[in-house]
Amino acid sequence: MGATMRNVFKGPWALGTALLLCGACGSEAEDSPNSEVPPFTGALPNLPASPAPGSGPTGMQDPAPTEPPSQPAVPSNEAPPVGQGTPVVPPADMTGGTTPPATPTTPTTPTTPTTPPTTPTTPPVVVTPPPDGVDPNFMVFLLIGQSNMEGVPQSEQQDRTPNPRVKVLALNNCPQRNQVYNQWYTASPSLHTCAATLGPGDYFAKTLADALPNATIGLVPDAIAGVNIDTFRKGVVSSTRGMWFYPPDNQRNSAYETVFERARLAQQVGVIKGILFHQGESDSAPPGPNAWPEKVRDMLSDLKADLGLPDNLPFLAGELLYSPVGCCGGFNTTISQTVGTIPGGRVVSANGLGNYTGDAGNLHFSTTGQREFGRRYATTMLDALGL
Repeated sequence: MGATMRNVFKGPWALGTALLLCGACGSEAEDSPNSEVPPFTGALPNLPASPAPGSGPTGMQDPAPTEPPSQPAVPSNEAPPVGQGTPVVPPADMTGGTTPPATPTTPTTPTTPTTPPTTPTTPPVVVTPPPDGVDPNFMVFLLIGQSNMEGVPQSEQQDRTPNPRVKVLALNNCPQRNQVYNQWYTASPSLHTCAATLGPGDYFAKTLADALPNATIGLVPDAIAGVNIDTFRKGVVSSTRGMWFYPPDNQRNSAYETVFERARLAQQVGVIKGILFHQGESDSAPPGPNAWPEKVRDMLSDLKADLGLPDNLPFLAGELLYSPVGCCGGFNTTISQTVGTIPGGRVVSANGLGNYTGDAGNLHFSTTGQREFGRRYATTMLDALGL
């Protein structure tokens, strides 16, 4: 862990950098044995039953807060804070419930933002719920992963033109965007944060919408920059839990609960058609690759069981950045081998995609790279769905 790389800050502020201790792209150390806890003994979060015809789910109502929701003071970032290269041992009460850590540690905040936050040119619009509850033409896709799924490069004007048939279930409270957690809006970058960065989900959804003129595309973003695979596992608290802010309020000890809850909300208005997955940079350093395949399979198996999803549901895993050499391209062999063992699994190639040079330059995709990556995800999904 003696090597240094830059930390990438994202969120309501533009990208900033800071020198951090990490092992190239294995930015988070593999969990210690203490990171695994027994499976949940209680029930998963109780959610409202499907709404009566015409009523719509609670999460689809027009937000009317009396005060702007509070915002995380910490932007999303990729590598561990300086001096925290050693895995954090979670407090004893971290058992996957909603009780916050006893002493949560938040990532370092940039002292001086370089530019003000960028807001969408078109304000988000709350989705009108289908009159009969579930709409079979409302195609829902879960977006799970870390920074490259969340999106690091800044979007440009062409990226912010909304498609009214692409909706997103907000992952954060963003007063500057009139956006409230777990409410539906017309999609605009960023899908995952309050910033205006671009991830693959944007052009994935727009490409699908263009190909399927009678469908509405519903996105459920759940990416958190910097986290390892244990973050998304049921009944497990990552040993790096104290390093990262979990949307929307850092109160839960596992992101699995949030993914599950939000997917259930989406199922009240539409049908989950597939999962987009881009994660692995934080597990690519040894011994991570040895454990990652089984952890991914376990996560996916739990989601399918808990959400009642078909075993062959399309699961699209994107490759990591190939060039320039120096980070995680070698992990793509592990990704390919893992996805080949998953029913419905397909790999989305990252070959030839450009790199983002605003940080170390060997970890994230560029704006043009993310556009093309989203299109490749869409083409692969259309083929997987036989459309």
